[in-house]
Amino acid sequence: MNRFRALLGVLLALCLGILLTSCGSQSSSTNTIKLGAIATGSAPEEQARYQKIADQLAQKTGMKVDLVTSTDYYAIAEGLRGGKLDVAFLNSLGYVLTAPKAKIQPLAVGVDNTGQPGYYSYLITKKRDEIKGPADVKGHTLAIANKLSTSGYLFPLRAMQAAGVNSQKDTTLSAGGNHAANILAVASGQVDAAFVDSVEFEAAVKKGRVNPDEVSVVWKSDRISGSPVVARSDLPADRLEKIKQAVLGLTGTAETPLGVEKTMKMGEVEDSDYDPIRALAKQAGLSVDDLEQK
Repeated sequence: MNRFRALLGVLLALCLGILLTSCGSQSSSTNTIKLGAIATGSAPEEQARYQKIADQLAQKTGMKVDLVTSTDYYAIAEGLRGGKLDVAFLNSLGYVLTAPKAKIQPLAVGVDNTGQPGYYSYLITKKRDEIKGPADVKGHTLAIANKLSTSGYLFPLRAMQAAGVNSQKDTTLSAGGNHAANILAVASGQVDAAFVDSVEFEAAVKKGRVNPDEVSVVWKSDRISGSPVVARSDLPADRLEKIKQAVLGLTGTAETPLGVEKTMKMGEVEDSDYDPIRALAKQAGLSVDDLEQK
């Protein structure tokens, strides 16, 4: 499974690289927005969802929007860093790791009906009698996400360390799958447990892909700072402000929710909102350059 995922990741990165190269080293037109998005669920579904969001952004700005989606966090980060993307829907950790290496700034973040941004990391399992929290994953098969995943890697890493668990030594680890794949791996019995994004799990339950009576949430993290929409800060000031206001004005629907958190609306965001994640990333020794798929 890991060999297949590695090959798939290489192919996705290659395809995205070709698409980004076709966009040029910088945006070629002030009337075109090069938009990137991290796909945390099924790739075809995410492409279709973000295309509708891109169409809405085009309508609000009066600009053409060229969309690229990928499950490869690093490729989207590199697109921003190399000037091949103007705007991107990133995850929280992806933003934290990319920001020191690229001229980017957060524009907005998805918020719930109370105006609160953020989401959670869940530990899910079908073996609720054996696994009741992070300490109990010892001796079990465990799925975690890519190292650039806040809810699928960084927060679980902290939780396991606090519980005295070394995921490399104490579990049979399946690493690198996206949240949708890891949720289904638990549901199908391929692994005993997985740390996943709360948004993706709730979406899987809502779509009938997972039976919550069979797959249980046995642990929930503290609230994680929401995944931002970011833009290159070297864009012309008037264009940057136009894009920001358009992003803040995006509206989601049940069929087409917005961003990584799949919300109905966007809210204001500050760079300092991500300081707690920065601290955890520093403790874990994470760097965006270390995560390039070899």
